Amino acid sequence: MPRILALDAAAGGVSIALAEGARIVAYVEWREDRMAGERLLFWVRQIVGGASAPGGVAVGLGPGSFTGTRVAVTAAKALAWAWGVPLLAASSLQALAAAVPMGPSAVLSSTERRGEEVYIGRYFRGQSGAEALAEDSRWQLPNLPDMARRPGDALVVVGALAADAEFIARMGARTLEEEVGAARGLVALATAGQLREVDRFTLEPTYLRGPLILPRSAMSAAHPPGRELSNGGV
Repeated sequence: MPRILALDAAAGGVSIALAEGARIVAYVEWREDRMAGERLLFWVRQIVGGASAPGGVAVGLGPGSFTGTRVAVTAAKALAWAWGVPLLAASSLQALAAAVPMGPSAVLSSTERRGEEVYIGRYFRGQSGAEALAEDSRWQLPNLPDMARRPGDALVVVGALAADAEFIARMGARTLEEEVGAARGLVALATAGQLREVDRFTLEPTYLRGPLILPRSAMSAAHPPGRELSNGGV
């Protein structure tokens, strides 16, 4: 696998990795949203330095921070065009799941919590990459998402919901000792062949601004039989 530059800014702040195969040779992470966009290209220059251009650029498409996602996708498109290299992409939620140390485990990844709304991804983290258990969605708390995990598999929560002790306890989940950066996960996805090559001129971020997703039990309680749902059931 050629050397790749991976970057993501959907989960709050920025993570950037330069990798040769599965080995990350340079990495930087900024946990604050403030000034993340302004610093992104500066850090790219610092990481790549005077070395030859990477053989590809990988980017997380969101969902997550509206501004951060757009900044990262725009920067990745510009870099891929300037270097004349392929542009690769994946869900930022999938990248967060892939950044979890090798499983087997089910992973609930999360970004951009605003009050009781949050973006979630449900994935299986095996020996390589991260396989989707359900579509990424915009979720309404305090409802608990269903996790189609196998008996005996641990459940790990990463991202925005990892700091919610009550949610963690209700899910019967655990968290990691250290937060994970999505750029590391993009490298893991590249190694597993789970990134897709995209058009560097037409690529757009994933925003998931549609209706909130509720579990069937919550929808039944909120809308008894005989009452029509409106506005997507919310």
